Amino acid sequence: KRNPEKARAVAAGRTCMWPVGDPKQPGFHFCGQVVAPNKPYCEAHCAVAYHKRAVDAA
Repeated sequence: KRNPEKARAVAAGRTCMWPVGDPKQPGFHFCGQVVAPNKPYCEAHCAVAYHKRAVDAA
């Protein structure tokens, strides 16, 4: 099934750059999903890459 949003993201260079696999092995690629706003990764990979800092109780 064709995804017009993903097609526009690919054309604009706005696809997730999360590496998948071993760069030295065949099949290595980047995620390629549509990125989250103002981020280099999709929502799923942002959840892995960015952790909210715990607020210290003072």
